[in-house]
Amino acid sequence: MFMRRLFLLLVVSAAFTLLASAGHAQPVGTDLLVSHSNGNLVRLAPSGTVTPIGNFSSSYLNMITMDTDNYHVIGLASGASGWQVVRIDPVAAAVRATVWSGSPFQYTLSWVDVDQDGDYVVSQNGSSSIAANFFKVKRDGSGAAIAFAGQTGQSFNAFSLDRTSGDWLLGDFTSKSIVRVDGNTGAVTRIIPLGTTGLQGMVQDPQQPEVYVASSTVVSYHPMTHAVTTVSTGLSSNSITSDRAPAPSGALIHLGLTSGMIQRVSRTGTNLGAVGNSGSNAFGVVFDRSRNLASELAKAPRQWNIRISFPGDAGRAYVLAFSYSGYTPGLPLPDGRVVPLVLDTLALLTARGAVPPFLTHNVGVLNASGSAVAVLDLNAIPVQGIRLWAAALSIDPAAPLGISQISAPILLVL
Repeated sequence: MFMRRLFLLLVVSAAFTLLASAGHAQPVGTDLLVSHSNGNLVRLAPSGTVTPIGNFSSSYLNMITMDTDNYHVIGLASGASGWQVVRIDPVAAAVRATVWSGSPFQYTLSWVDVDQDGDYVVSQNGSSSIAANFFKVKRDGSGAAIAFAGQTGQSFNAFSLDRTSGDWLLGDFTSKSIVRVDGNTGAVTRIIPLGTTGLQGMVQDPQQPEVYVASSTVVSYHPMTHAVTTVSTGLSSNSITSDRAPAPSGALIHLGLTSGMIQRVSRTGTNLGAVGNSGSNAFGVVFDRSRNLASELAKAPRQWNIRISFPGDAGRAYVLAFSYSGYTPGLPLPDGRVVPLVLDTLALLTARGAVPPFLTHNVGVLNASGSAVAVLDLNAIPVQGIRLWAAALSIDPAAPLGISQISAPILLVL
């Protein structure tokens, strides 16, 4: 109890000294961006209103994710020139860059996310003659390589990073199992059968270890106990995401259905109703501006820019803290929210402010776009295999406990 109170005191006191102006916090439940099997990208408001953004593929626009700048959308597009990783401006409705196309891509690209270096990781389906592979694509377009080589007959429809260990969890649709791959060595450490459920999408809970796997049945996989539990049945889904700031009643899992409907489900499987119909088969779904915290490798091997983004909180103070003990169970707040960091000496130290020369700009004021960049530089420290978790929050004196928004945690494996 003392540690929790001290942490909050340090966070709020450090941030209040930097408050520069008023404003309004971004509410939970912002717009969803949905990609379709016909190549369209649309915006779905919480009210259910659908606004077309544009068509970005002559065929499929598969899974989408937010880029590290929390503005651009990274998508997997199929067209006459084959499969591509594209960067889309959802406001201007334009492709800003084709990050990569061609070799080593050979077949359908199904899922995309961002790794700790800010690069894009992409999964590829396989066939009887083509192997299912897992790729790392440089965010600047300078290269693409196989990070994990699968086998013919496998089909990596989706994947998730396990924030507990740093391992990659690759979902093999063909065998209906999760292939667990060591994030450092690339070795398969475990294969977890999912029973009768297929596999169309995967997402990790923003505050808990469970990874949700979606198809006609939604199951959760616990990466430490390896338990597989049925969450919900009867929803034919192609994609899945979770609310960036879950309500106290449970993470709002959002499923993109083959009908185009976006369905909401709680952690315990309670059907919370539909947001609305996106208009077509929902191949990808992500909350707009939901990547509040992201890392980009600035100088190899261990210097990162940590991008902080809290839309709607321009001019407000922010605090970024690190923990070497993990992110769960975190710090539960009296209003039901959770700060996803384990309180240890490092968390208390970094919550007070910068620790130069290793950590700078982790406490400050958000700029006019509600963003900031902290720098973690550990190149002078000869460490390897250490795991560091980070989370950030923004300060609003009018918000409960003075805390406006809380990021999901990120994991850095040194």
